[in-house]
Amino acid sequence: MKSKKVKGFVAAAAAIMLAGCTAGPDQGSVKIVSIKPAKDAVIRVDDRLDVEVTLEYTLKGESGQLSLLIQNEDAAGGDMFIASERHELAAGSGTLTLKKSIIVPQTTKIGVHTPIFVGGVYKKTSITDHRRYKVEPKK
Repeated sequence: MKSKKVKGFVAAAAAIMLAGCTAGPDQGSVKIVSIKPAKDAVIRVDDRLDVEVTLEYTLKGESGQLSLLIQNEDAAGGDMFIASERHELAAGSGTLTLKKSIIVPQTTKIGVHTPIFVGGVYKKTSITDHRRYKVEPKK
């Protein structure tokens, strides 16, 4: 069962990504340079999925957080949340690898999002990159 704090974080992150831009491209950038599994990997419900994302980022002027958000793209709100990993950033550029393992829920799509939240996790942002995976039914 997910805690209220986790559900709140995920709902806020999802709303932020959909709602608009306080932090925009003039404050930084993030790009997925490699991701595992491969885009064409066969992913099935109830399989263990090991996600590894290598990112290039730039953060201008202040601190922030770079997050790896794994979401059920068939769900809405707090129910979208599957897992997350966060890393604190200082101003500058770099490369970072984030990893997370999940058990694939009942869904047809998994989203992997990598937003940078400038100045704090609950700030709006458009600094993000993402990938989507098709999920097959359990064998």
